[in-house]
Amino acid sequence: MRQIKKSIYTQGGISNKVNSMKGLSLPINMIVIIAIAVLVLIVVAAFFASQTGAGFDTVAVNNAFNEGCGLLRSVNYNCDPLTTGSIITSYKRPGSTATQGEDLLTVCGLKDKNLQGNANKCAQACGCNIQP
Repeated sequence: MRQIKKSIYTQGGISNKVNSMKGLSLPINMIVIIAIAVLVLIVVAAFFASQTGAGFDTVAVNNAFNEGCGLLRSVNYNCDPLTTGSIITSYKRPGSTATQGEDLLTVCGLKDKNLQGNANKCAQACGCNIQP
């Protein structure tokens, strides 16, 4: 009787070992892809979070500037540049524990560095007809 040799490429041979490795490699690949995706999402979220914080502060400064300019142009202040230091706006610097907001002259400087400390330029930026 002739004996049949068992091929290593059939049942229980190399082919089954290779197939068993395919099942293991799929979850490892998925874990790596998921980890990279989570890392990318964290980086993107951090980027947008840092940009939005600055944007909210800019909006608050612009709102306070418009509020202060409205008061400066009102009948009470009549576009007098000397009053820009006494007009209190609703803007408070982030982290500030002050009970009242910043004055218009300070807000002008926060809005535009060229207006910092210059009451005449601040009044002009508010739309008042002031000569420099």
